[in-house]
Amino acid sequence: MALATKIPYALADSRLTLPFRQNAAPLLLHFNENSLGMSPKALSAAKRATELYGNRYADKSFEAFKFKLAAYHQVKSEHLIFGNGSTEVLQAIATYAANINATMIEPNPTFGVKRIL
Repeated sequence: MALATKIPYALADSRLTLPFRQNAAPLLLHFNENSLGMSPKALSAAKRATELYGNRYADKSFEAFKFKLAAYHQVKSEHLIFGNGSTEVLQAIATYAANINATMIEPNPTFGVKRIL
C-alpha cells in the first residue's frame, strides 16, 4: 500500500498549500492519474486527432510529426520514443536495458511489471 494512503489529510500543512488550492479537495497524487483531468486544449487536440487519424495505424505522417517534435525540442528524432501508454514505453526501455546487461533499479512499491524480464 502506498505511503500516501496511510497519511491522513489532516496532517497536511496548510502553509504549504498554494493559495488557489486552499479549501479545495485534496489532490490524490499517489495514483498514476492527473487529479485535475485533461486540460481543455489537450482534450480538444485528442478529439481532433481521433477524428482525423483514429482509424489508422501510424504511417509516414507520424514520422514527419516525430521529426517536427524533435526539432521543436531541439533533440534528435531517435531520442524520442512513443507507445500506447507509459507501461509500453517503460517495458521497451527495460527490455533494452536488460539486453545490454544494464543494472536496473525498481522502486518499491510500484507496478512491478519490470521484474519479469
